[in-house]
Amino acid sequence: MEMERCHLWLASFADRAEVDDYFEEVVPYLEDRPINLFAADQGKSFYDHDWVFTEFHVGGDLGAILDAIRAPATTRQAVLVAATKIEFEFNAVVVADEGEFPSPVSVAGPPRLEYIGCHTLRGE
Repeated sequence: MEMERCHLWLASFADRAEVDDYFEEVVPYLEDRPINLFAADQGKSFYDHDWVFTEFHVGGDLGAILDAIRAPATTRQAVLVAATKIEFEFNAVVVADEGEFPSPVSVAGPPRLEYIGCHTLRGE
């Protein structure tokens, strides 16, 4: 099953290792502790990691990132417009199924994540 609508964040990570650290799950899972830093920043203790991923590009090439996540034309255009309003250099897009996070938020960081809304990912 594929995501049809997803939350998107433009993000700035120091390097791929920071991406991995930010999303690394703490095991064993404890009910009173978030599974990782991303979950904590989103105010959740758990999410299904099968419905969340990050596309990182060292040079911050947004076109290459959007190609990699196979963003349809309308989503691509919306992300490109949103990117013009972001006041920091980004090198990643975080993608999460709309059902995983009822109230997604931006994160001041580090790492810095700017929530840019819920968009169509597949099905256009």
